[in-house]
Amino acid sequence: MPANSKKPFMNSIAVCLLITAAFLSLILLKMSDIKVHSGSCEEQDIAANVAMLRQMELAEPSVKPAVREIPKPRVDGNSYLMIEDMEAEKARLLSNGGDSKATLKRRFMNAALIGDSIAEDAVHYQYLEASEVFADVGARASIDDPRLEKAVSMGKQVYVFTYGMNDMDVYGADVDTMIQRYTASIESLKQQIPDARVYVQAVFRPRDDKLALYPYYNMYNDRLLEMCDGLGIGFFDPAFIMEAYPEMYENDGLHISRKIYGVWLTFIADAAGL
Repeated sequence: MPANSKKPFMNSIAVCLLITAAFLSLILLKMSDIKVHSGSCEEQDIAANVAMLRQMELAEPSVKPAVREIPKPRVDGNSYLMIEDMEAEKARLLSNGGDSKATLKRRFMNAALIGDSIAEDAVHYQYLEASEVFADVGARASIDDPRLEKAVSMGKQVYVFTYGMNDMDVYGADVDTMIQRYTASIESLKQQIPDARVYVQAVFRPRDDKLALYPYYNMYNDRLLEMCDGLGIGFFDPAFIMEAYPEMYENDGLHISRKIYGVWLTFIADAAGL
């Protein structure tokens, strides 16, 4: 082929190559554009999904672990107790006579019964051990009570207060002073042993023929119930026991017979979850 004829041919090849290169460049640009848009769409989709999940989380109620509710005050005056059915509890206790002495000693092993001579006789009659009872004749609610100090030093899990009868003798109509002293005693205990469970017993009901000597009996128990509900601690009234067995009072009409201690202490153990 002559030299002059080769030149147009080479020029044609160059033009073709240029056109091909341009076409490939356009294709690459288009693909790049598609990729960019695709990435943008993916990011938008992810953002939309995240927003949707957040909305779903807000819409659904959060799942919380089950927590045992604190028992609510009872209309029968027995508040914040471990007993679910009070009427069934009463029927059972009055029919079976309560736990044995050995069982009661075991149940009160990590508890402290604090009070006056009625509580003290639980040891005298061998229903409880001395290490489980902190009581004395004439004792009344006071932050300075050495028996309370000793009970606190024992670091028990449960504390049951049974003051009241002597307080009525001393304070009479001045129930406010008694409540202040009682409250101070319990708050002092809770400060020293925050995890301790605390229960307060109503003032023991005197025998019917002695009620006239204690005109403030109902007032004291009403105020004790208010105090316990305010502090969020247990309050129980064993009056049903003596109402069912009025013959179980001692001659003075205030103290209870040794024969009824098993029922009384079993009621306390049940109420406090011992």
